[in-house]
Amino acid sequence: MKKLFYALVMSSFSFFPATAQWAVAPTGTLQDLNTTVRIGSDIVLLGGNSGTLLRSTDAGATFAQASIPVFGDDINDLQFIDGLNGFGVGDNGRFLKSTDAGASWTVSLVPTGSNLFGLHFLNALRGHVVGLDGVVFRTDDGGMTWVTQSSGTAERLESVFFTSDNNGYAVGREDSYLSTVDGGVTWTLSNLLGNGRDLNDVFFTNASNGYIASDNGRLLRTTNGGGTWTIQVTGTPQNLNEVFFLDASRGYLAGNAGLIQVSTDGGAIWTTQVSGTVQDLEDIHFATVGAGSAAGASGAATLWNAAVPCSVAPSGLNAIASLVTGVDFSWTAIAGAEQYQLQGGPVGGGTNRLLTPTNALNAASSFFTPGATYNWRVRARCGTDVSPWSALASFSMPVLRKVITGASFQAYPNPASGQVIVRFPGVVSEFAVFSADGQRMYREASSASDYSFDVSAWPAGIYLLRANTDQGAVTQMLTVGL
Repeated sequence: MKKLFYALVMSSFSFFPATAQWAVAPTGTLQDLNTTVRIGSDIVLLGGNSGTLLRSTDAGATFAQASIPVFGDDINDLQFIDGLNGFGVGDNGRFLKSTDAGASWTVSLVPTGSNLFGLHFLNALRGHVVGLDGVVFRTDDGGMTWVTQSSGTAERLESVFFTSDNNGYAVGREDSYLSTVDGGVTWTLSNLLGNGRDLNDVFFTNASNGYIASDNGRLLRTTNGGGTWTIQVTGTPQNLNEVFFLDASRGYLAGNAGLIQVSTDGGAIWTTQVSGTVQDLEDIHFATVGAGSAAGASGAATLWNAAVPCSVAPSGLNAIASLVTGVDFSWTAIAGAEQYQLQGGPVGGGTNRLLTPTNALNAASSFFTPGATYNWRVRARCGTDVSPWSALASFSMPVLRKVITGASFQAYPNPASGQVIVRFPGVVSEFAVFSADGQRMYREASSASDYSFDVSAWPAGIYLLRANTDQGAVTQMLTVGL
């Protein structure tokens, strides 16, 4: 029967300390910046008034104008769906598209004269844009053609977000909240705050959990796909202009007077961070927990650049398999790792996981089947963050060619309660003793024909003696304290 190998070596979990801080970026412009995107750790994009579209390839140390047809319209929103393909919208129905990580852009027109302020693409083809006068447009071909949709309002719409092809949300001025369940063919208009405050941005982490940023520090949250919304406590009176979540737990807010807040528990508690600017911040975006940017009035941009532990997968995987001493796993250590997760199992079979605080682990041979081949991989854990899995590695257990028992070698006294002497008719290369549950009690890796060890502190029970000879593995049972 094929076996799964498993073990449990626990270490404590703790949060990795953040040593980075927000630093003001040299944008070289006084134009208001309305939107920002981080692509990986190095590329930063800033879009703003009068056709301003700045790009950095060195994590914000320097910026230059991206290649874009000359026009004077404001750029109001940017979104990238992967590391290369992105979209943007601006005044007078401008629609922007890039396929090279924002280095160059094409500009076309959505069939409207209205300014466009928000967009959301589910993939490279399906997207929506919203804007002034309550306009809503949908494309199914990546912006080549557009279909107008009736929103039921003439208010300025600031933001749109779809969680699926059918379910979408849009928000805007004067407490305007719209939802659709048919891909925008029809929209339902309602009010959430009932006091005319603007709803500035909407963001969902999944089909159920969503957030809306509003004025005077009000953050609305739903946990049932927009069925009901409740106000979250943010502790600030500033207008919230943007809400962004990197995952289900880690979220960010940007607002007036340089406000930046972060949450690590899904929005229940928000902590204010020093942004380095007092300008109103209109947008915030993170590519990873170590790469973020925020942008706002008068050319203000501030960047979060931090070395992120566990951002790369472990490498250098090595497994040395022995029928006597088990399997010794090792891999290259990851800086900042507090724990490693090793996952493996027989080829074509199930898997299990092992946990270890170091980049090496021994698993007893009793967990493996002689002659079987196993796959395994490793990832690192740094606080609450985990690295990607390593590439898959494999190893094969040696074949049990010949088992010699009883008179083939001597172990005495047997039963034993103190010192035990084991004597072989010739030299063996390895010798080890295992308990019935697979725990290695004793090991000697040097070649010899005689070994001795003390069992006086061992629990009573049956133990397995195992050695490697030139003929294969040899085994014998030893009784302790019975």
